[in-house]
Amino acid sequence: MIFLGDSLTAGHGLSADEAFPALVEQALRQKGLAVRVVNAGVSGDTAAGGLDRLAWLLEQHPDVLVVGLGANDAFRGQPVERIAANLRAIVKRAKSAGARVVLLGMRIPTNFGPEYTESFAAMYARIGVRLSIIISSASWQT
Repeated sequence: MIFLGDSLTAGHGLSADEAFPALVEQALRQKGLAVRVVNAGVSGDTAAGGLDRLAWLLEQHPDVLVVGLGANDAFRGQPVERIAANLRAIVKRAKSAGARVVLLGMRIPTNFGPEYTESFAAMYARIGVRLSIIISSASWQT
């Protein structure tokens, strides 16, 4: 299982065993599953950057690819359709390589405007429906 993502995946500011991919691995092992998780998170990464790194990651022949990208693209003001195109390409290539894909839905602050914010959030569900993949979305409250 490979986690492809940004600083949230990489665990920016955390030790490697505190990053969420390591926590997922621990939880799965506690359930008796023999999994090996690779944390391919890079702080500041974008969907385009993840797509650029994908070929090398797929050479590892992952059973599952967990994709947590897109937020940094939005923070840079990239058009939602460009972000979606890169995410769709990641999903299609991973599925073609035999990996099951989990796409982590992201949310951005509302100061980007309601139209952009809503379009960005809805993008993940559209990709999931169109490409028949698992979408995981969490809403964090403080």
